Amino acid sequence: MLLLWADSDPVLPLKSAGRAAQGLFPNADGLTVVEQAGHFLQEDGGERIGALVAGWLNPR
Repeated sequence: MLLLWADSDPVLPLKSAGRAAQGLFPNADGLTVVEQAGHFLQEDGGERIGALVAGWLNPR
């Protein structure tokens, strides 16, 4: 599982909600923090997220 979280999410902050969510998915590859992104990752970092997902799906 790929778990992405924004570093600047005002609704679900990284320190409290993101780290707690990470604990709910022990088989995930770890929490990937998307820098300079808010609550709507796809709007704030669409290209970065696309690259992360593509790399995760097709590791080299």
